[in-house]
Amino acid sequence: MGRPGEGTEWVLVDTGLENSADFILQCTEKRFGTQSKPKAIILTHGHFDHVGSVVKLSEHWDVPVYIHELELPYVTGHISFRAVPLPHDGSCPGMPGWKWIHTPGHTEGHISLFRAQDRTLLIGDALILTKQESLRSVMTHEERISGPPKYLTTDWVAAEQSVKHLRDLHPALAIPSHGEPMGGAEFSQNLDLLIENFDSIAKSVPQQ
Repeated sequence: MGRPGEGTEWVLVDTGLENSADFILQCTEKRFGTQSKPKAIILTHGHFDHVGSVVKLSEHWDVPVYIHELELPYVTGHISFRAVPLPHDGSCPGMPGWKWIHTPGHTEGHISLFRAQDRTLLIGDALILTKQESLRSVMTHEERISGPPKYLTTDWVAAEQSVKHLRDLHPALAIPSHGEPMGGAEFSQNLDLLIENFDSIAKSVPQQ
């Protein structure tokens, strides 16, 4: 038998916090083998919890880093020698069948990634999905969905439009950067709930 992941090609989407590099390397080596490296790193946006380990990882693997051109100021001066804008045709380098979608709001150049073949959606921070088995959610009937993280979100009008855009893709499986994956009718129902009550769900600050 070959090594885990032998012969496969892969891309890393986002790099976590600054102290995430070693953990990411352990996970990728276990999955793809110690000699494997990604075709590229794609960043959904330039916030610290998504680009924290990008310098160390991009140098370790010697791979290009792709980000929306509007997000380049977040990383210029840190990885400007590697960071390049995503292709304007919506294609995702190293990810055949995937398209990047401009979903601004949380940041001006935020993107999500979508694969039409099986309607899988990588949300980034366009919205949050809460943990299904959360006792607090069960006890308080708390919604399982919210808008983008309230901290640092720059444009709530654009954020709402981005959520509607993602709804129109009719994703079968949605994988957020914060929260748990959700799919099928459950995701559709929660997404409709968010859109119908965007201000009260996405923008309100929960009571402690």
